Amino acid sequence: INGASAQDLEQGASKYSPDHVSFTQIIERLYQAGLQTSCFKSGDGDEIYIKLRAPLRRLAEHAADSGWDMLLDPTALREKIDNTDAPIEDDHETTPLTPYQCIYGSFDDERPELFAHAPGYQHPFSDLLRIKMITDIITSNRSGCAHLNLRKMKTDDADPERCSVIAYFPLHNRALADDLEQRWLTWKVRPWE
Repeated sequence: INGASAQDLEQGASKYSPDHVSFTQIIERLYQAGLQTSCFKSGDGDEIYIKLRAPLRRLAEHAADSGWDMLLDPTALREKIDNTDAPIEDDHETTPLTPYQCIYGSFDDERPELFAHAPGYQHPFSDLLRIKMITDIITSNRSGCAHLNLRKMKTDDADPERCSVIAYFPLHNRALADDLEQRWLTWKVRPWE
């Protein structure tokens, strides 16, 4: 986020075009959308960085409200269906898959136990899915979202004071990056092997 001065931040968007959204307005919209923010200035003080995250509760609400299709847990699904009058029989001669694998359904925040956990987590929201959902919460025009047009706010305009957003990107998951580095960058294996 580029802010010319603290006074400009307080004045809001009055001196800018109608498309410009002030720093204060951005923070307010993110907060109202249920996102948690942490702000700090760059070393020379001419930019303000916003680090944000979405609590699991907010992700679950958004997934349910938006009708996100998510992978169902085969074990939980089997228990739910096999306890009915019409259980599904496994026919291993027809397919190697069980009848409960690869089934997606709209997320229901009242029955999260039906959805498969993301690898390494005790919830269904993987790193990639969280990035997609947070971006949707920020940009969507649906009720409860921030209604921020990141593409319009991010510009390569020659006038940096008109630019609300310089860049936006997800932070690295350090544990996953370290694991990938250990598996990928090894002296024991040639790159082409």
